[in-house]
Amino acid sequence: MRNVGGKYIPDSEYVPPKRLKYADHTWTTTKDIPSGRLRLFIYAPRADVDWSKCLDENKTSPLHENIRGCVLELERAALAIKLKNAEADAVAIQRKREWEEQSKKWREDEDRERTAKSIAASRTQLDEIIDGWAYAQNVERFLQMVEVATNDLPKEQRESAESRLRIAREFLGTQDPMKHFLAWKSPRDRYIPLVERSSLEADDEDLDEEGES
Repeated sequence: MRNVGGKYIPDSEYVPPKRLKYADHTWTTTKDIPSGRLRLFIYAPRADVDWSKCLDENKTSPLHENIRGCVLELERAALAIKLKNAEADAVAIQRKREWEEQSKKWREDEDRERTAKSIAASRTQLDEIIDGWAYAQNVERFLQMVEVATNDLPKEQRESAESRLRIAREFLGTQDPMKHFLAWKSPRDRYIPLVERSSLEADDEDLDEEGES
């Protein structure tokens, strides 16, 4: 396209002025413009099948004169397109199978990881409860020994020791490790592995079938 006086015209249509002493101040560039002609584009309506036919209209060959030939070519290509569709279907099935296998592997890896974490967390919590239970027993045993020893003290010292013993019990609070043990979460409380989950679902289905029968 050539810019002439601020407007673009096809370069082939430009005629330099004859009367001017100097040529026009013009320049050319490439631009997309409507051609005024039609294009018929036929294609397989799926992204995974590469087949298309393009038919352009020109000055000497109007589009409608070539439609019949295009239809005949499309009929001849029907078998090839059908084969391409079948190949694309096979590829799609294979990709779906690979994706399902990969997804299964990811689920199994995650399942093993979560199972291992649930076991480790339960072990850690149980160890803490055992340590707390041993500590509580030691504390109670210590306080009982102090209480027994207090009885052998003179009256003034005994009253002072008993007072300190009460303060110590209040300071330490109730030593009841059972509530911590009852709050303990087993690995299965934290996470049910896929194998056990599938078994539970199968049992539920069996119960439903028995109920219906």
